[in-house]
Amino acid sequence: MFLAFDIKRGGKRIDNRAVVKKDWIIELPDVLIVKILSLLPTKSAIATSVLSKKWQFHWTMLPKLSFNNCNHTTERGTFSKNVCKVLLSHKAPVLESLNLSFSPYNCEDMDIETWIEIANARHIRNLVLDVECKSFYYSFPKSLYHCESLKTLILKLLVYVNVPSKVCLKSLKTLHLHSVYFGDKASLVHFLSGCPNLENLLLGLRGYFSGVEVTQSTISVPSLQRLSIYVYSIYGRTMGCGYVIDAPSLKYLKIEGEHCLKFRLTKNVTKLEEADIVDASHTINENLLRSLTSVRRLSLELLPLKEFKFPTGSIFNQLVYLEIYTTTNAWWDLLTFMLDSSPILQVLKLINTQKRDGWRQGLKANRKWKQPKNVPECLLFHLETFMWTGSDEGLVEEEKEVAKYILMNTNLLERASFSSIRMSSEDRLELESVQRRDGGNMNEDRISKLPDVLILQILSQLPTKSAVATSVLSKQWQFLWKMMPQLKFDSCDHKGEVGTFSDNVCNSLLSHKAPFLESFHLSFNVDTCDAMDIGVCIGIARAQHVRKLVLDIESKRESALILPSSMCNCGILETLTLKGFIYLRDPSQGFLKSLKTLHLYPGKSHTWTLINTFLSGCPNLENLSMHLHGASLMKTRTIPMASVQRLSIYCGRHGLHNCGYVLNAPSLRYLKIVGSCRCWFGRAFENVTTLVEAKISHVSKVMDEKFLRSLTSVKRLSLKILHYKITFSTGIIFDQLVCLEIYTSQEAWWNLLTSMLATSPKLQVLKLINSNKERVWRKNRTLNQPDYNFTTCLLFHLETFMWSGYNKFLVKEEKEVANYILANAYRLKKATFSINNTRSGDRGELIKELKSVVRRSNSCELLFK
Repeated sequence: MFLAFDIKRGGKRIDNRAVVKKDWIIELPDVLIVKILSLLPTKSAIATSVLSKKWQFHWTMLPKLSFNNCNHTTERGTFSKNVCKVLLSHKAPVLESLNLSFSPYNCEDMDIETWIEIANARHIRNLVLDVECKSFYYSFPKSLYHCESLKTLILKLLVYVNVPSKVCLKSLKTLHLHSVYFGDKASLVHFLSGCPNLENLLLGLRGYFSGVEVTQSTISVPSLQRLSIYVYSIYGRTMGCGYVIDAPSLKYLKIEGEHCLKFRLTKNVTKLEEADIVDASHTINENLLRSLTSVRRLSLELLPLKEFKFPTGSIFNQLVYLEIYTTTNAWWDLLTFMLDSSPILQVLKLINTQKRDGWRQGLKANRKWKQPKNVPECLLFHLETFMWTGSDEGLVEEEKEVAKYILMNTNLLERASFSSIRMSSEDRLELESVQRRDGGNMNEDRISKLPDVLILQILSQLPTKSAVATSVLSKQWQFLWKMMPQLKFDSCDHKGEVGTFSDNVCNSLLSHKAPFLESFHLSFNVDTCDAMDIGVCIGIARAQHVRKLVLDIESKRESALILPSSMCNCGILETLTLKGFIYLRDPSQGFLKSLKTLHLYPGKSHTWTLINTFLSGCPNLENLSMHLHGASLMKTRTIPMASVQRLSIYCGRHGLHNCGYVLNAPSLRYLKIVGSCRCWFGRAFENVTTLVEAKISHVSKVMDEKFLRSLTSVKRLSLKILHYKITFSTGIIFDQLVCLEIYTSQEAWWNLLTSMLATSPKLQVLKLINSNKERVWRKNRTLNQPDYNFTTCLLFHLETFMWSGYNKFLVKEEKEVANYILANAYRLKKATFSINNTRSGDRGELIKELKSVVRRSNSCELLFK
């Protein structure tokens, strides 16, 4: 605040501004002051109580308290009293955190018990006790066994734990116990059983106390996700400490100890992702490695190894990241085992952290590097990153051989780095000159080294004839094609060969060894192939459990192949495509219970009764596509299909007038009808209420009222109607329609648009498509502009307007359509015009015209493509 003062000096009056000093902090809200005090050491925060009466009690609301006996060095014997006094004066409803650092000369067990009891009464959440002493032992505070509000407990002191009969730490999620002694084998198990929600556990254990050794204790915590165990020896003595870990939710594990640490995980531990093993043992324990086969990241830092016992059958099939410390004698034996056992390893890191002259000088001949008999799978197909870090030392000869072997045998290696390793220029040049698989010998047959499953996928991309021809390449390739899931044969590919087409197909099918045939595609000319032989081929495919069958038959003489009766009873067939000259046998006894997709091209001689009977034998059909010829069919056709969800009907160009369909499909969600100009649809649907999307193209010269009424439930509708009369009843409302697509290539299409806008109150997206480059109709038409009061969609819902093929050939009425929508769509957000195949001058003129339209929506974005 600034105040003006008049000051009289030497007979003159001076106007000056002075700053009034004021305690601004005291005017801050109490909550903010408490937060500021929380950033200070607790002792300093308490000292603010002498500033004023208001400050006298602020510190008592601090959520966090921290005490360190170093701050009380001049106050001998007062540390414990001061802590008790502060805790008793604390008034906050919850004590978020209490951190106590002290020496055994400042307090006793009784003092710690008192502090914990007071903190427990304040609903303590996080507690840290840190004692700077390595020879004084405390008993675990009894009041901590029943602290229900405690979430984090960290004890950094020598503690002897003698667990009572009941432990209740139901809120505890994080527990760190450093230098802990358990009185007997059951103490640890019993203690952890009282922590049902524990997620993070760190144990710093001493396995020897008063003659008691902890051997094969069980750590059983279902909720535990992170576990770290540090085992220390006493006076250099070897302690036989080990643990059985039963933690089904465990994701991270770290074990660090000395002298024969033994542990294993139960079969319930299946979610472990990362593990760090440090100085575990002089012997690689079989149970140790077998317990870690599910990890994705693994770090191994072991003591010099005296005995090697690698478990057979242990595969690290999830491991993608591996760290191995190279500070032990003949560490490469462990590396060899891990490479062989980690098929999808992507990152390999070798680390040296100390000088190794001792083990180098004592290197024995029988511990030298031995290359694996076979290149590990991870080097061939997965390893991408190789790193070697360490202290400022060079590599011994065996280590150079390891580096060269990895560089030489990795196919997909992207990066190899050597850091902090002393190398001579000769050593560096030697590594750089290694001929690597990823860019070296181009004549090497790498495909043969790929897994059979991958080779089969490659063969499946080839024509079947070419895939079969690979059998002559080698013994390995001789039988691979026989496991292909898909076979495709075309008689055009077998012209001029010895033997008939059907013989070749039969031989291939009989040689097929896959458990089932995923797809069998057969294309041939019935005039040149024996129909009986083809029937035999289809029968063999059925015996091979074919899932998808495609028959594409040609005939210049219009001869037809009769569909084998065995296919009408193929219970595992899921997809069937019948195209060309195929005659449907009366399948009165047929039953295709697994058929879900049917593409049907009925011949002209088929009766509708025969088609209906065939469809009735497909009770689970979901996707039906029919290409129909009207000449051989009745004028009105009923298509019953209770389970069909997607239906596509294509009408031929040579059908009769007034031929239509009645669809009884209560589950139908998608409909596509493409008909010639001579097709007419009558009642169209019965019991169809679930239809979501429909595409109608070239169906009739008259848009029948009954047909339109059948489409009123759709949400997305595409109309490509020939230039005709449109009949709209006043009761037809497309009240679910949100996306409408209309083709503008026909005369007076805007009349259809006018009617659709008036009957689609919720329309959000409108797309107009012009597929003709030039105007094909020239008659003058007058645009019937929609009545403003009836275009509800323009008033409240239309957000997106697109016009594809907007060009200079549009007639005046069409441009008025664009202007009308831009000028009357209140909520329009985006209007996009695709102006293609137009000269730059004409394009500029069209854009200028559209930009000059005054848009009703201020937020409308005008885009041109």
